[in-house]
Amino acid sequence: MEVGEVSITVEVSTQAPVLQSVVGASSGFVRHRAKRQARHDLRPTACRAIRPLAALPVHRPAPSARCSLPCASHSDRLATPPALHKTLAQVARAAGAIPRHNQPMDKVKGARELVESRGFGCLATQSARHPGFPFVSIAEYATDEAGAPVLLLSALAVHTKNLIDDPRASLIVFASDAEEDTLGAARVTLMGEVQPVVDQTDTATVRRRYLSRHPQAAQWVDFGDFAFYRLQVADVYFVGGFGQMGWVSTGNYGRA
Repeated sequence: MEVGEVSITVEVSTQAPVLQSVVGASSGFVRHRAKRQARHDLRPTACRAIRPLAALPVHRPAPSARCSLPCASHSDRLATPPALHKTLAQVARAAGAIPRHNQPMDKVKGARELVESRGFGCLATQSARHPGFPFVSIAEYATDEAGAPVLLLSALAVHTKNLIDDPRASLIVFASDAEEDTLGAARVTLMGEVQPVVDQTDTATVRRRYLSRHPQAAQWVDFGDFAFYRLQVADVYFVGGFGQMGWVSTGNYGRA
């Protein structure tokens, strides 16, 4: 039985007086609990470390026991075996994969490092075509010395036209493991106004930093419709994982 990256082997001997499996429940129950355990409690590295656990003590709840989940669709399934919870936690600790929500994190450092480590995000602008509606697009960026995102935008792009009409925008940047653990992965939202970079000295510095991060942009950076813009950060909201979130002041972010 396989669930994502979790592989658990269950061997049940109907002849033996004592079952040798991890849990004496249906395969659907084991699959359901293992999936939730991997998604919410363990990192992928720990999930890969979980292998046959046939040596666990047997736990057979009373027939009247119910699933600990609140969803009505699972009301007829058995409760979670405590031995399974305990052993999975031990495996996680042994693999060095402590659950995210148990790891203290510096929000300021986490936000700045995440923005610096990535090179693209989702840019939300105010739609000029449909006033009052947000328009979200993918945008590549580099950062200046203060961690502010610098964008190379074409005047022909919809988001650029939106910014000319209303410079207020947000950029959300997410960690590389977001596809595997969407809600558990770190992400940061930068809010502010996107303004053109007009100073020649500043433009030269921004150009160098941007092309260092995105060397392929050298093919179109000198096109007449392209120009550099900077998101002047007004506020920062960081989510480091489950239970770790909060606003970060722009001063602390810029000095991090």
